[in-house]
Amino acid sequence: MSQPIRFSKQTLALFAVLMEQPRKWRHGYDLSKAAGLKSGTLYPTLMRLGDRGLLESKWEAPSEPGRPPRH
Repeated sequence: MSQPIRFSKQTLALFAVLMEQPRKWRHGYDLSKAAGLKSGTLYPTLMRLGDRGLLESKWEAPSEPGRPPRH
């Protein structure tokens, strides 16, 4: 019998923010502020959720020359 998936309180805070507007694309900085998570917690969580197929991500071209693309 498989174990139920357990999520950390940080992941649950992130899910709560994402569920406010589930179809809206959000950037990490916005998610960090809304969920109250630091980047060292947020980005690994986003990568794990993406790897598990629970989030969709995309690369966005830079808005200005010299800026990195956004993921």
